[in-house]
Amino acid sequence: PSVAAASPVGSIAGIVLAAGRSRRFGSPKALAEVGGRALVRRAVDVLAAAGADPVVVVLGADRDAVAAALVGTTAHTVVNADHAAGIGTSLAAGARACPDDIDAVLVTTCDQPGTTAALVRSVIDAWRAGRGR
Repeated sequence: PSVAAASPVGSIAGIVLAAGRSRRFGSPKALAEVGGRALVRRAVDVLAAAGADPVVVVLGADRDAVAAALVGTTAHTVVNADHAAGIGTSLAAGARACPDDIDAVLVTTCDQPGTTAALVRSVIDAWRAGRGR
C-alpha cells in the first residue's frame, strides 16, 4: 500500500499589509526595492516560502502599481477602499479575504526586509507545536 506524505497540521494564511500611503517615505514604500525586489513582492515570497497558503495582499494607495509588482506570484489581492481610516481596516479586509477553513493567520507589513522565510517558518512551527494544549 502507498502512504501519502503527511501534511502539516493546521493551515495558515499569510496577510501582507500594503495599503498605506507612505506619506513620510515620500514614495510608495511597497515598491521600494531591496535586493532587486519590491518590498511587497519580497514579503509575499517570504510568506509563501515559509508555507503560508494562501498569501493575501491588502492594497489601497497606489494599488495598481503595487498589484503590478505581484505579477507572477501566487498572491491573492484585496483592495481596502477604506485604507485611509487606518491599518485596522486593512487587517479586517485581509482577514475577510482568507478562506473559512484556515486555522490561523500570520500578518506582516510589506516594509520589513529583514524578515526571512526561516524566521516565519519558526513562528509557524512553534504555533503548530503548541496546538492542542
